Amino acid sequence: MNNHWEKSSQDNKMARLPVCSCLRVAKKKLLLILVTSVVVYNEWFTYTATTLSWPDLGGSSDDSVRVLFAADPQILSLLSDSEPEFPLNLITIWDANRFVRRGFQMALWKIKPDIVVFLGDLLNDGSIANDSDFNTTLQHFKNLMTVPNYVKHVFSLPGDNDIGGEGSDLVTPHKVRRFYSFLNQSMTLQYKFVDFIQEIIKHKPSFIFSGHDHDSFHFTSTKQDAHAHDFEVLTKEQHVWQYESLGTILHEIAVPTCSYRMGKMDTGYGAAVINKSGTISYTVLWLPSRFTHLLVYLAFIFLIIIILVLPGHYTAPSNPQSLKVKPSGASVGMEEEAL
Repeated sequence: MNNHWEKSSQDNKMARLPVCSCLRVAKKKLLLILVTSVVVYNEWFTYTATTLSWPDLGGSSDDSVRVLFAADPQILSLLSDSEPEFPLNLITIWDANRFVRRGFQMALWKIKPDIVVFLGDLLNDGSIANDSDFNTTLQHFKNLMTVPNYVKHVFSLPGDNDIGGEGSDLVTPHKVRRFYSFLNQSMTLQYKFVDFIQEIIKHKPSFIFSGHDHDSFHFTSTKQDAHAHDFEVLTKEQHVWQYESLGTILHEIAVPTCSYRMGKMDTGYGAAVINKSGTISYTVLWLPSRFTHLLVYLAFIFLIIIILVLPGHYTAPSNPQSLKVKPSGASVGMEEEAL
């Protein structure tokens, strides 16, 4: 009888091993499926769905100029004191700059612009950098924001993060010179029938595109008045706006930031088609919210922790037929136990 009991215990142990192994394999498969699903959703599906929702501004022609506007990319670097400590700062800088670059390449693919205009704050720490760090960071910016050959011109405006001008960070002639010298450009650009200028104080523009506000706005005034009369928020609900640049009304479009590190849920690139007749079609190529992506990743990490701490063992049922020994003199019987 003892031999029978020992054999039954060994059978239970042998039965338990494959069941536990199956549970571990199932858990690994579940984690793999979850990881793949979350990454595909965040890094592919949302971007694809976003680009498919972008409006069409029509094809190019000799009587139009297609322009892509990038406002406040503020490419991050290790110079920034707003980043977390090493090595976490490497991850945050990489993710923010990657988001800007990816959105830029998507916008290029959609618009196929003749002109690309950067509306200031190309760098996050350009103004406070020494000449060596400035050149290195600006070269990194150019490597990230690569422009295809079909783009005729790139026109970059300096912002306060590039040359100073905010608070105690003063604009100096040296900062201005090194900005334009490195980019090898002037303060004006002429292409077809459009003149792009930076010093609007010295000129009377027909239409203004600006950055720095980080949001999407439309201001109107008269061309004889320097103050805005009307103001509206350009929301996601309306896809394309039509404006007239040759009339008496002066329009100013504030292009939203293209970097989520500016603390904005809504980021994007501005796109316009300027027609020879004076009409301008404008839209915002809104990007998926990176903050939503990051929240999804945090929730996913929390879910993984829950899955990992759940009990992974499995208790196999005892032998359905067990022996019960009665006191001496009594007969030995077989009885079925409940599991």
